[in-house]
Formats: sequence, C-alpha cells, structure tokens
Amino acid sequence: MKNNPTNSEKCIKRNEKCIKRSEKVNKLLTQLELGTKELFNSEKYKNYLTTFSKFTKYSINNTILIYLQNPEATLVAGYKAWETKFKRHVKQGEQGITILAPMKYKKDPDDDESESLILYRPVTVFDISQTEGEELPSFSPVSVVKDVDGYQKLFTALAKTTDYKIEFAALAKDTCKGTCNFTTHTITIREGMSESENLSTLIHEIAHSMLHGNKYNSRNQAEVEAESVAFVVSTFLGLDTSDYSFPYIVGWEENDESLLRHSLKRIRDAAHVLITQIEEELNKDDLITNNITKDNSNNNNNSKAVQGMQLF
Repeated sequence: MKNNPTNSEKCIKRNEKCIKRSEKVNKLLTQLELGTKELFNSEKYKNYLTTFSKFTKYSINNTILIYLQNPEATLVAGYKAWETKFKRHVKQGEQGITILAPMKYKKDPDDDESESLILYRPVTVFDISQTEGEELPSFSPVSVVKDVDGYQKLFTALAKTTDYKIEFAALAKDTCKGTCNFTTHTITIREGMSESENLSTLIHEIAHSMLHGNKYNSRNQAEVEAESVAFVVSTFLGLDTSDYSFPYIVGWEENDESLLRHSLKRIRDAAHVLITQIEEELNKDDLITNNITKDNSNNNNNSKAVQGMQLF
C-alpha cells in the first residue's frame, strides 16, 4: 500500500526546494555583481554592448548574465519554447544559460487577500546555436546598410525618430563630430565626414537629446551613455563599429557599480526605443516601395493602371 506524504513532509520538501532555489539565485546574483564590476574594463564593456545589442528587450541583469555565460549568444529561448514555438530542439549534452525570471508569490497561499510579492527564480534558456530543426527567418533587421548601402534610407529613418532639427556645418575637427543644442532643439553634424561617421554621430546626438537635456550627473557619464547607445544601435543595424572605444569607462566615477547599472538601464531603454522606431520607419518605407513596385509591374502588363494604389 502506497503511503501518501503528510502535510509536514510536503512542507519540508517545499522548504528544501525553496532553499535550493534561493542558493541558486544567490549564486547568480554574486556572478552578476562580479560581472558588473568587470564591465569597467574598457574592452569587456565593448564586448558586453555587442551582446547587449542583440537583447535590448531583456532586463539589464539578464543581459549581463547572458553575456557572462555565452558572449556569442544571438537568440535565446527555453527548452519547451524552442520545440513548441520554433519547431527546433536542444541538442543533446548542451549546457543552458541561467537567467532570472520574476514570479508572483503570496505571503499566505491560503489567503486570497494576502499581499503579493515579486520573487525571482532561476530558469534555463538555450541559444539558437545549441538547437537544431526548422530554419528560422533571418533576424538581421537591416541588411541594406552593409557597407552603408541604403545610407539615405537609414539616415531619413533616423531623422524621423527625433523632433530635433538636423543640420550639417563646419565644426572644428579637433573638438567634436557633432553637437546637440537642447535650447534650440538642433543637432549639428560636422561636414565632410564619411557616411558611417554621419550615421553614428547622428545616433549619438539623438541619444543625448533623449537622455540628457540640461541634466546629468557629469559630462563623462553623459558621453558614456550617448556613445554606448550609438554603439548598441549601430551594431544592431550592422554598421561598422571598429572605431568605437570606451577609454573613459575605466575608473569612471570611481568604479561606481550602482551608477553604471543605472546608466545601463538608461542605455537599454534609449537603444530599445530607437531600434523600434527605426524598424517601424524602415518597414513603412519597404511597404511603400513594394506597393510601388507591384503597381509598376501591373502597368507594364497593361493591367489596371491604378491597381494597388488604394493601399497608400
């Protein structure tokens, strides 16, 4: 005859499970703290931002954890998600990436009116490189900008993400590539630069317009944030980022970890907003171009001359 566990035994098992989970979470938090401190190393910060550009929708903590465990990760999902949503399966023997997932928890599970708390539990995800199965659509959002092909298209999309007036002018080469005037709402880009420099400078100055106004802790912090946003967005778009460097991250604000984490959240939010808006503008442009192409094709085939125009 099978013995059913008593309530006391169930409670003990539940407590043991909670202790193990807590230990795992604490281990992750320790790894997170050490990993954040390591980001003050200039090269590691740049490498982190490369990973960051692929996961702008993730929390700062989870982005750092992904970077620390697999810097080459590009697309992650849980074991079951790969199977049910993407028709792929995790390869045998693959070691997952552990991140933290929020979980609602009632102080008193038996009381519906009990206060709810948000706790975090460790969950395991796997990068696409650790899976096999059906091919996924390309997640490279803007292939048109390789070697800055489609420069004007991208510049126009960027310009539409800000209400600041954008102009080119003769700025001193030894001082800056661009300026952001918070009073006149004007972004000025130095004349005579390459297309790649124009784009990265525009992103940098738009980041200033989004984040700083006339208020920031220090000019050093403002420049780190704006340049970081520019690097993340440029990397996401496939632009050349070989000239980027972050020499001032070393010793920045006396290695204030809490300030860095706060700035990383601001960088994440600004980069995510910019990337989303750029994609929307490029998709609009593609839709119009595709409709025009279809319409021209209909004209060439002596079809109805205005077929498809109602889509505009």
